[in-house]
Amino acid sequence: MKAKEKISNFFQDIFSIEENRVANAEIKANIKSGAKLKGANMCILILAIIIACVGLNMNSSEIIIGAMLISPMMGPIMGIAYALATDDLKFFRRAFVALCIQIVISVITSAIYFLYTPISSPSTALLARTRPTVWDVIIAIAGGLAGGIGLTRKEKGNIIPGVAIATGLIPPLCTAGFGIASFQGKYLLGALYLFFINAFFICVSAIIVFKLMKMPKKKGETAKEEKMIKRNLIIIAIITVIPSIILAYQIANESMIKNNAQKYIDNEFKYEGTQVVKSDVDVKNKKIQIALIGKVLDQNEILYLTNRLKIYDLEEMNLKITQTEIEEGISKESVEKMIQSQMQKTESATDIKSTTKEKIEDVKEKATINFEETKEQVKKRYSQVKECTITNNQTVSSGNLDTNTSVIVTIVLKEALTPEENQEMNEFLKTKLGEEVVINKKL
Repeated sequence: MKAKEKISNFFQDIFSIEENRVANAEIKANIKSGAKLKGANMCILILAIIIACVGLNMNSSEIIIGAMLISPMMGPIMGIAYALATDDLKFFRRAFVALCIQIVISVITSAIYFLYTPISSPSTALLARTRPTVWDVIIAIAGGLAGGIGLTRKEKGNIIPGVAIATGLIPPLCTAGFGIASFQGKYLLGALYLFFINAFFICVSAIIVFKLMKMPKKKGETAKEEKMIKRNLIIIAIITVIPSIILAYQIANESMIKNNAQKYIDNEFKYEGTQVVKSDVDVKNKKIQIALIGKVLDQNEILYLTNRLKIYDLEEMNLKITQTEIEEGISKESVEKMIQSQMQKTESATDIKSTTKEKIEDVKEKATINFEETKEQVKKRYSQVKECTITNNQTVSSGNLDTNTSVIVTIVLKEALTPEENQEMNEFLKTKLGEEVVINKKL
């Protein structure tokens, strides 16, 4: 025997799907039994849906996996695949109707659950089922191939349960129910699209397996009907894949931008006496927000950091820096409150751009406020004041180099102020330090 023939036989033996295969009659019986609409299958399906809803609601992957393991949803899908592979259109109609009814019951059950659950906010597990991509197509194809092979084995092992977990047919239907219960169409459509991707490509890849195994066809079907089925499957596959590729590109692009932004922050914001305490990358609005504590960076340094964005392919992103100049004695709560306030501010779209020189002069003018004098005046005017700390804060946007300067005041009182004194103190501080002042008082 020639070496080439030996190698060919070797690989045929390794990858043969005929090994350990059950009889065709048994395969057909198992598939038809799994595609049945009546009996325990429907009860188990409803229970699986409830379990999956709880898992999605509680963000528990263990519970979700358990629900997928006991779900009988794979049965009708494999029934449809077998019917199309063997040209059994009568069985195809039965399996298709069974799948549609299971889908409707699943969505209704999950919608009822989410209408009455006390936890109404969407978890990350729910949100993950609303943006299907081409990777879901790949998983479904691989899962369908494995499922088709597994159904024809004498020892099925954990193939079918593994396919059920990997492809995740139940969670998208639960998410669709959440979309109905919360009146959010984007969740409903996204989840149904994910379910359709999973079900359709599992079915198509299982058809390929059954065709390769040369399952006996039902007599009476014409070559014309078989050709029509193939054509329709190809058309549906192309239409289904296109949106998933677009979504995959968007996710990949978003991930790349976030990775580049993190590298930019890690590499460029290395300053002695200044550290990054918070950062946020908003790809949709093209914004990088960074909160700094410590020594305040000057305007020239902000210009340098802005110019460095292009090195990381982030030239389209707008850099917004919130700086807090720490003075000894300021509380952690005060810093956190100020950062939260400044990071959430949005710039007006109608702001008039001005030159860098004008911006620097504006910052210098605001920096001339005599904090020490103001602190002494507060202590003299109000005998209840034990300590007074004033800290400068800046928010700089790279879009037009706008600088927002605010001041945070922390006052420690010996005893409580009267309402009149409290209002008078606030007005005094705003007069001295500006309307952007943040005032914190504590006993």
